[in-house]
Amino acid sequence: MNILTGSFEERMRKSISFAWSIFSEKVGSGLIYINKEASMQLQFSYILQQVVPLICFQSNENVKIELETGVKVQGKSREIDLVLVGTSGSGTYKIAVEMKCYREYASSGGKRGATDIFMKDVYEDLHLLESYCSLAGFNQGVALVMNDLERLVNPKKK
Repeated sequence: MNILTGSFEERMRKSISFAWSIFSEKVGSGLIYINKEASMQLQFSYILQQVVPLICFQSNENVKIELETGVKVQGKSREIDLVLVGTSGSGTYKIAVEMKCYREYASSGGKRGATDIFMKDVYEDLHLLESYCSLAGFNQGVALVMNDLERLVNPKKK
């Protein structure tokens, strides 16, 4: 993946994937410890904040990152985990990012249960992302999901 090629909008989207790759490697190697979704959002946004200036090649290109941005969808107030707002000569481009984190052990140290509820929440976030794009003026939606349970990613029975 070359984050330096393509339109400004394509580079914005690629920057999310690139930052996610870096984030995943650092979490996997133990350089970054994530115990809950809030720390995931903070650490990922920090990496993304370092990446986005690298994809701006014109003086009128700029990317702003927001955490927990409020938006109204279907009469309900929602908070989007992370928003990228890019401006360039061609206008404004907005990407909504929803993040989910599920660890085998909760931040309190106890074993967590209810993986079915976690998976339901992931599907709800996908639905929200679609709503943000169709009803709230976002151009794209991205879901980033992290867990440490092999059976959720590679189940023995499908």
